[in-house]
Amino acid sequence: MPVPYKSNIVENIQAKGFAQTISYMAPGDGVNPMFDGVNINYITGSNRTLFHGVPTNLSDWQQLNLWSITTGNNDGYDYTVSDISTFSVVRHGFQILKTGFYKVTCSLGLEVFYSGRFNVAIQFAKKSNNTWSRVAAPCLSGYINEHSSGTEASASVHISAMIQCVALDEIAVFSTGLGVTGDVLAVKKHCLFQIEEI
Repeated sequence: MPVPYKSNIVENIQAKGFAQTISYMAPGDGVNPMFDGVNINYITGSNRTLFHGVPTNLSDWQQLNLWSITTGNNDGYDYTVSDISTFSVVRHGFQILKTGFYKVTCSLGLEVFYSGRFNVAIQFAKKSNNTWSRVAAPCLSGYINEHSSGTEASASVHISAMIQCVALDEIAVFSTGLGVTGDVLAVKKHCLFQIEEI
């Protein structure tokens, strides 16, 4: 006699690969040693071509080389890779070793230590055939400003996208400044970069 809600269908579910890494910047690696962070408020000058306040030329964006490439140290900065035949972790993000579709996610923990109306944007970029191109849409932080009491300003920006890649493509996060000049720091150990095979 049949049993309700029971199926004899057995699904063959294959595990999908993933990788993630945490921000780590060693002294002398562009890090502000006093505040444990790297400035992502990249402003090249006043002659930038803008679309709704966001620079359109890749030269007005900086690549964020702040991801840990160490593992097994139990220091909180380790990266994780579930399948080394699918991903490789590099200082600026991930190298893709298998053609397919990927979900990419990044969260940046930001700090500002002085007054000013700071605003940054982040966006994914893909390197194919030795050429970087920004992909998907940028994420804008909104104004980050230290309070008049001197309390430091903190914010998080988060971005996620589905990206099609071929073997040996690379994925990175780029940033640019939209407000005034000054340090908006992506803080060591407060930023996360993830990629999942879909």
